Amino acid sequence: MAFDAFARVDSLELHPKTALDGDVRNIAFEVKIGLEVMPYCTETKSFITDAFSGKYTADISMARFNAENVADSINENYVCKKKIEFGTGALNDIFDLWSNVTVDHATDEGGDILIKGAVVISILGTDSESVPVYFERPVEYEYRYNVGQSAPSFRCRPEVSVVAVNYSLDSNGGVDVSVELNIKATVFAVNTVTAVSEIKVDSDNMLPRDNDTAVILYYPENETVWNIARKYRTSPEKICEANGLESSEEVCQKILLIPNV
Repeated sequence: MAFDAFARVDSLELHPKTALDGDVRNIAFEVKIGLEVMPYCTETKSFITDAFSGKYTADISMARFNAENVADSINENYVCKKKIEFGTGALNDIFDLWSNVTVDHATDEGGDILIKGAVVISILGTDSESVPVYFERPVEYEYRYNVGQSAPSFRCRPEVSVVAVNYSLDSNGGVDVSVELNIKATVFAVNTVTAVSEIKVDSDNMLPRDNDTAVILYYPENETVWNIARKYRTSPEKICEANGLESSEEVCQKILLIPNV
């Protein structure tokens, strides 16, 4: 069993603490963080795609299921670059610059995972008249990852975080920003399987036998042991045992002994 965990800030409250002289010297804050955990099984599980009863009548229902398996995992750094322009004199100096990242969506594009989102750049500085200014600018990013295998579709829930931010202020008041992002995700291949959803065996109604012979000689034509057993309403294990076969999925091309059990 494995899991992916995601954290998000649901609310943030700031409470200034004033001293006796009225100055704000401390700020208390309260943060509510929501956690989302997505568990998944790391072992291979089988679907029952066919069934029959050898002795009694049976009502077998089939349904379509989404079968997912871990196809790949992403853990890469990606650099997002952008030049942010301001009006003349709007930004003369930068005191601090930081960023937050959001994920808009992750989609499957023919074997590629395309992750789109935005990095919100926050800038604290002064303008040409030394007046403090604050700006927020969104910078869109687009990250593409090739899974490297085939499947009807893929899905993932990426976790994107900011690793580092570098910037430089040019003479015209523009800012060249380079944001290094870390992208993590477990990629699942999604397949649709038609499988048995319910089996009802009527033990009061026994199936009729075609004959009373103990053993039948059968000449298969590229058929699996399972299909032959279903045709004669006998046990696949008994056919394998009588003919020295290893698996009910084995394709047979030689004469077989079919036990009538």
